[in-house]
Amino acid sequence: MTENSDDLFGAEVRFAAVPGEEIPNNALALSRILAAERGVRQLYQSLEKAASSEGAFLLGALQRDWEKRFGELLSSGESLLGQLGHSRREEQVLPLPAQIDKIAASLREAVPPRLVKVLEAFTSRALLCSRLVPWVSDVQEVFDHFKRSLEAEDQHMAVLDLFSELLEPRGG
Repeated sequence: MTENSDDLFGAEVRFAAVPGEEIPNNALALSRILAAERGVRQLYQSLEKAASSEGAFLLGALQRDWEKRFGELLSSGESLLGQLGHSRREEQVLPLPAQIDKIAASLREAVPPRLVKVLEAFTSRALLCSRLVPWVSDVQEVFDHFKRSLEAEDQHMAVLDLFSELLEPRGG
């Protein structure tokens, strides 16, 4: 991945999605939301293993922020899926683990400003609650979970934006 390809990041990567013309049922929406959140967690974990020392602090902070916002949401979402009668866990994480490992390997020596730029692009493509708005579930617990997930996604994206601003080179 070259510096110029950051703007087109994700063109070759498959992300979880809900068809735009379809109003998803509770189990489909919830399983896709959880798959997307797991994909972001997997990228952070892969990057942490592959990162140079220069990006280690940044990645550690972003992963801690992710765990703080999404750790409980994943477990409560899995429980909620079970209550909805969804018998199998959405095993597929999109992007695929091989794609995530390839992204992590390509960023092994990346400097923090580039890491943040790619992570912003990845996360904005992966997380999908904001693309489901104005979806409303007919089950209050699902709606509450969706609302909390949407808030967590917005807050995590704000942290990425903050790091991006802080790491932006100063103009002379």
